[in-house]
Amino acid sequence: TVFSIDGSVVLIGLGNGEIQISDKKKKLTKIVDSSITDDTITCLKFHPTKQDYFYSGNIMGKISLNDLQGETKIEVIEPNNEINTLDVGPLGSMLITAGKDACIRMYDQETMQVINTYESAGPEPNGRTAGHTMRLYCVKIHPSECSLFLSGGWDGRVNIWDIRTPSGLIRTIHGPFVNGDSIDIRDRKMLVGSNRDINNLQLFDLGSGLLMQNIVPSNRKASLDGDELYTAKFFSGDPSDDLIVCGGAGYGAFKVISLKEVMIVAAFEENAPVITSCCFEDEICFGSKSGNCYIVKYSTGGIEESVDGKSNGSEEKDGNVLDISDGDSKITVENENL
Repeated sequence: TVFSIDGSVVLIGLGNGEIQISDKKKKLTKIVDSSITDDTITCLKFHPTKQDYFYSGNIMGKISLNDLQGETKIEVIEPNNEINTLDVGPLGSMLITAGKDACIRMYDQETMQVINTYESAGPEPNGRTAGHTMRLYCVKIHPSECSLFLSGGWDGRVNIWDIRTPSGLIRTIHGPFVNGDSIDIRDRKMLVGSNRDINNLQLFDLGSGLLMQNIVPSNRKASLDGDELYTAKFFSGDPSDDLIVCGGAGYGAFKVISLKEVMIVAAFEENAPVITSCCFEDEICFGSKSGNCYIVKYSTGGIEESVDGKSNGSEEKDGNVLDISDGDSKITVENENL
């Protein structure tokens, strides 16, 4: 899932290769048939300067530049690869992709030509590697320093890259097991969600790579040690940088967490694993393996109007409200393979 630049449109990638385009202002939803075969859409990003254009990636190695009318403008294929993740630079400068082959490729956003490749690497005699060795599930470009980006996957590391250096790689953080879009950047801080029970939500310093905080909410269910996270984000509606959102398998809810209080301040019950999320200002969109996708508003000052002007199904906790929208602002995806 991804919000458009102005937050008016939400894109949802489906397991059958279709892309659902939901216009919240016009209350219109349409389906873009991006493939005649069952090519699961794995990642979506809007073009940073052209609000009607977006990129998509799928499990057949296809990367497309599309418009909201459903037309594919440019299409390239990475042979024998699955595209699990992509990100775009804030100034329209580059597109970065990664997936099954553990290589990271940089594209020119307009021509979709490869301009650089960071190859995968096998173990060296000293036990260190220059690149990744297993599938990658997240690449994230710094929102204001577009020469920096992060990458993570199944090899138990998050790499920090600077495209201005000869090799690109400037630092490696060992430990995180990334299995989704669960890396985010806010100024000089990195949020990393891991698909494991212990130490699965961590905050790192971008400059040093040092661990700043293992985030273990004090009011988490006693019967569980944690989630197996697929998605983690800084909450865009919080100017104090205190709140994060995350979801996965095991906890049974999509959560809003306070870093300062180290506690869950709100939760939306969802029994199926939450596998994707995105934020725009005070709105959060998240989807699960149940085939449902929800748009909600979060307020730290009490109940505010939900996306469709209703306030049904709200859950209040310690003065904080996760306002659950219904009607037009709950998007039900017919295909269960979200």
